[in-house]
Amino acid sequence: MHTYRKLIVFVILALLPFGLSSAIFSTGTPNIAADLGLSVDESSLLNIGFMAAQLIGLLITPLTLRRWGYRATFNMAIILPLAANLLLLINHHPWVHLQGWIINGLGMSMLLVSTNILLLAQCRYRAMTLITGLGLVFSTLLPMGFYPWLLAAVIDNINWQVVIAFQVCCYGILLLVALLFPFAPPQWSNERKSSWMGYTLLSSGCAGLVFLLMRGSHYNWFDFPAFSQWLIVTLFLLGAAIIVMWPASTATATATATATATATATATATQKVIQNIKTNVFFYNGFLAGFAVMASGILVGGFLGQVMHYNATNAGWVQIPSFAAMLIGMVISLLGVNQRKLPADAITPLGVLLILVSVYQLSGLPSNAGSEQVILPLSLRGLGVGLLNVSVTILMFAHLKPDHRPEGIALFYFFRTLGSLLGSAVFSRIIQVKTAQSMTEFSRVIEKGSESLVQFETGISQALLNQGTFASQQLGASQLSQLLKTEVATMTMSNALLCFIVAIGMLTPILLIGKKIAARQH
Repeated sequence: MHTYRKLIVFVILALLPFGLSSAIFSTGTPNIAADLGLSVDESSLLNIGFMAAQLIGLLITPLTLRRWGYRATFNMAIILPLAANLLLLINHHPWVHLQGWIINGLGMSMLLVSTNILLLAQCRYRAMTLITGLGLVFSTLLPMGFYPWLLAAVIDNINWQVVIAFQVCCYGILLLVALLFPFAPPQWSNERKSSWMGYTLLSSGCAGLVFLLMRGSHYNWFDFPAFSQWLIVTLFLLGAAIIVMWPASTATATATATATATATATATATQKVIQNIKTNVFFYNGFLAGFAVMASGILVGGFLGQVMHYNATNAGWVQIPSFAAMLIGMVISLLGVNQRKLPADAITPLGVLLILVSVYQLSGLPSNAGSEQVILPLSLRGLGVGLLNVSVTILMFAHLKPDHRPEGIALFYFFRTLGSLLGSAVFSRIIQVKTAQSMTEFSRVIEKGSESLVQFETGISQALLNQGTFASQQLGASQLSQLLKTEVATMTMSNALLCFIVAIGMLTPILLIGKKIAARQH
């Protein structure tokens, strides 16, 4: 019991700042940009560097664990974000902040993987499910359901750097606890790893991929000439990494039935993990969960901001019931995976289904929808997120063999993060395209001199006269502009929400096919 209490302290101190850092850009970008003297476009590069560093951290953590050992990697994973947040706190130069966020992202990913490995090594199955659920509250559920409101309130009333100072305290305390009350380091067998050259190429390619995807939130980025050049360089780096890390001789040996033993002996630790079909199904599960959760979050945020015109504080407040539903979903997931009260395999599809239902309900809401009309769809989405994220993560952790945990945990979070980035990029682009299409459609209806425009102007003039206001041309144009913006946003978000349903419908059959193949092989 004493070990579990100490482990709970480790998990909270490690993952609480992880969730805060992940959520701060979605809420505090304008404030960060203003304090650093940057435009919002320039400040987005901080987020790009932060996310690229997270992916790179997930890739290299298994390598550092096997080359340097667990204790050195764990201590470094605490020191890096501690130093980065101190840098963000005391220096306000943009380039220093870019370096600070990159170091912070790198250390956070290393700490995420190291903490989960420690959790699996120290806990029995049931204790593992409960403590993993607690960790997911701080790393995943709070950033999506509670932090938007909390951070908006803190940033509006105090300053965003208060959050950075709090993270410094968390990492400082964690470092002291780790040094004074160390755990016995987890053990695993010696496995081959690819060379640093392969990891350098793969990390560079992933950084380019993150840049391409996250710049996609800017209008016409995909039509910009530099996009194709970046894409070619990124594909070249990723292709070169695959050639270096998975040479043709190994691939041939793996494909030859008579050389299976030789292939297994010469395969790297990562290759052994991804050769298991069921493990790949869990990786795709993580990708799908990341895609569904992030894409639906982008759409919900767009609906609350563009259609309902909520600011960050109000949008965060209206999502509090969604956070409560997430916690309920987490409890149901824990009942399924911990107490065997529910079929665990049915929880993941149920979570996806609830997210789809919530998105469908949002797509049918009118432009004048009130907060009471969005509570049910948001709560259904929260319940689905709680079911999906918790069940997928715990089932993956339980499946991994001890020798495969460094690579398995890192790759699971890598694919989940990649799914989140892809969902964000795709639906940011869809919203841009649908906005242009909706504006074109409305412009045809309200051409100058058209009957619909004359009727609208007459109605506006009569309504203003009834209120004792003279209906000037400028006032009528202003009213028409506001109405158009709202209606265009409503049509755009409704179409984008329906596109989300189609996208999930296309991705889900791949998961079902993978599960059937894995079941046949086992």
